[in-house]
Amino acid sequence: MALAAYVFHRGQRIALADRVEEGTIEPGYSMRARMKPVQAHIRNLMPGDSVAAASPAFTSTFVPAAGGQPASWVHALTAAESRQIAAGEYLFDSSLLLDNEVIWTSEPVRLILRESASAG
Repeated sequence: MALAAYVFHRGQRIALADRVEEGTIEPGYSMRARMKPVQAHIRNLMPGDSVAAASPAFTSTFVPAAGGQPASWVHALTAAESRQIAAGEYLFDSSLLLDNEVIWTSEPVRLILRESASAG
């Protein structure tokens, strides 16, 4: 099964979202998003083995439903933060936390980060 792929360029803002089924957020809930090199995922890792994150921490922000758009969590890196990351292929996922304990993790998606021809 092929994973969905999202292509960005170094020096570009990176933003991905998780749609929320319910339109409100309760106290104690937060989201965490991470990006790791595909090579680390391909290695023979066992569940629970840790692999260092490959990027600065994503900022995860809850966005309420508005204008016909569903509520969502938006996970973003600034253009300056994405410039710090090497070009390559990564896996991205996000986790819903309740009081800092993971209660749900999204399916991973492929994130391809390319060099920008206009970057200077």
